[in-house]
Amino acid sequence: MKYSTIQHRSRRFAFTLVELLVVIAIIGMLIALLLPAVQAAREAARRMTCSNHLKQLSLACHNMHDSAKHFPSAVFQKEWSADWNIAKGWAIDRRSGNLTNLTAQGGYTIPLMPFIEATPPYDELMAAVRKSYDESTKDVEANLDGGFLPWNVNNANNFFCRVRLSTLTCPSDGERNSAADQSGRINYRCCRGDQWNGWDTNNTSNRGIFGKGTQFVCDVAGIPDGTSNTIMLSEGVIAPPNGAVTTSRGGIAMAVTSRRPSDCRAKLLADRKLQDPWIGENNDTSNTLYGHRWGHGRPNFTIFSTVMPPNTLSCSWDAVRAGNSEANTLANAASYHSGGVNAALADASVRFITDSVSVENTDTAINDAYNQSMDPSAFGVWGALGTRRGGESKGL
Repeated sequence: MKYSTIQHRSRRFAFTLVELLVVIAIIGMLIALLLPAVQAAREAARRMTCSNHLKQLSLACHNMHDSAKHFPSAVFQKEWSADWNIAKGWAIDRRSGNLTNLTAQGGYTIPLMPFIEATPPYDELMAAVRKSYDESTKDVEANLDGGFLPWNVNNANNFFCRVRLSTLTCPSDGERNSAADQSGRINYRCCRGDQWNGWDTNNTSNRGIFGKGTQFVCDVAGIPDGTSNTIMLSEGVIAPPNGAVTTSRGGIAMAVTSRRPSDCRAKLLADRKLQDPWIGENNDTSNTLYGHRWGHGRPNFTIFSTVMPPNTLSCSWDAVRAGNSEANTLANAASYHSGGVNAALADASVRFITDSVSVENTDTAINDAYNQSMDPSAFGVWGALGTRRGGESKGL
């Protein structure tokens, strides 16, 4: 029997060029639609991390309160200055209140270190401070070793360059990382209330929770406005490391000739740039860049005020454009989150404060008498949240 061989020719199917282009276009459109959602999800996760960091820091403040019976100070930590001065037999210098440079300018973050899982480096730092006290006499102050000064940070061996605390930075801020010979960065600031703050933070007003430790330390009883109505900490952005910062986020407007917040607000231009931005001495701003020193208790680094609304601008009350950017500073709360900032209240809860929070009476001058008073804040809900005993009924 003969079998006939039947050959089947298979047909080959392929996309035409037009069909291929259509498929590519559809995929591109899907990616374009999905990308914002992915970015939004990532930012939501970053914002949650920032909120968690604030929660940890506020709980650390309360843990310190349980141990020391008070919260940390903005500057001049009591345990390193007032208490230790008395132990050595010195009278407290009411102007400086310190024996070593660290005790004068160590910020609120340092006494919190044992409560945020950083006890070994804290012990190292305190050993250096004790050594300087031991080497001092009643008439001669011994200097703290330069490797432990919070401003001597252009050295990889400096303590504040070696020690990096991830709890102090927000992943939404692209400037949170620094080089080995630069200090670790910080995004979280303590609130001194609705007032201007000087570069040396020697003003003794304590409208907020965080003041000058040799003059005042705050405990829960020192917040009669209520812990749920008083801000403890909030976010601040970190300035780019190179050159003058001319934008409102991370920059400082200079030449504000009065202490009226409205004169500060006038320095914010329509394109979010600053009029008279801080350019530093000889165009070098490295000494005072916002958020660049996690342990330094000065307004440019670890302090903010509840006067200018969140994410507006920071100003220096200084008639000279190239003057000291920390001279009478209104440091602002700011973030890279859309629409506002995270803030920790004194009850350790974390809230999102919108940029539109009520701020009133911005033509009111913040003079020394205002700073020293405990009258209700002149600056709306935002100002009231910054005061601990203004007697205001305003809250979130």
